[in-house]
Amino acid sequence: MSRRFGCLGTVALILLMMFVGCTVTAKGDTPVPDVSGYSREQAEIVLRDAGFRLGDVDFDENAKGSQGVVIQQKPRAEDLTVAGARVHIVISGPDLVMLPYVIGEDEDAARRALQDAGLRSGRVRRVFDDRMDVGEICGQDPSDDFWVPRGTKITLLVSKGPESAPVPPVLGMWDTDAKQFVYDIGFRTSISKEYDRYQEGLVIDQEPSPGTDTKLGETVDLTVSKGAAPIDVPDVRGMEVGIANSLLRRAGLSVREEIVRIAEDRGGETLVERQFPHAGAKVPEGSGVTLVAYER
Repeated sequence: MSRRFGCLGTVALILLMMFVGCTVTAKGDTPVPDVSGYSREQAEIVLRDAGFRLGDVDFDENAKGSQGVVIQQKPRAEDLTVAGARVHIVISGPDLVMLPYVIGEDEDAARRALQDAGLRSGRVRRVFDDRMDVGEICGQDPSDDFWVPRGTKITLLVSKGPESAPVPPVLGMWDTDAKQFVYDIGFRTSISKEYDRYQEGLVIDQEPSPGTDTKLGETVDLTVSKGAAPIDVPDVRGMEVGIANSLLRRAGLSVREEIVRIAEDRGGETLVERQFPHAGAKVPEGSGVTLVAYER
């Protein structure tokens, strides 16, 4: 009985050793792709396409040459292993983390996002910005990098809102000088023209009014004089000179009269025979009208 069990034990031991040997030597038949020189993202894509998984990622901050690329891998390139195995890599340079995009966030939210990513908020600069409300992040530095070393300080630009300034007083200035003055401060201008008693080309009104705090880049509306409005010369022919003078002055014109006596007797009415400019002509306010009159 003991010999029988002894034989069975020997057979079982041999089978166990054969199983262990097969298990130990089973390395698979899938070659590992070479990912050296690739970035972390590229290496992960190459491994996935070959049927493997990215394993541990370590960093060698003292590595020479290009930074941010794979310099070691385990298993090594072309080693045979089982499909789906994890491939561990070492990347040259420091540990990199994804840089969050915080533009448009408020300052507190941006700080939390950086901290959660393993980064630190560095210098905070407050600047004028036309797009973002006061307190929102309008810029970050660096801004174009996708990955940055863990612990990097990120500069944040916080909006102070749009820049503004008092509107300058330009009433009474020539239109060209006023436009340049307003432009140099940072405003735009629009020009409209109206007839006015002031000389043509002078600024007679502005909106917003002088001293109004206004966002730079906004438009200041300037009203410029076109000079005196033209007046239709009234027809005063046949009128008594005194009445004609009164009518012309009320119309905003001045009077020059020339009286031609054609009768010896005195005391008759003096009537307007001719006028220059003629009736209906358009002339500037204050223009003179010459009257030629005769005594009846």
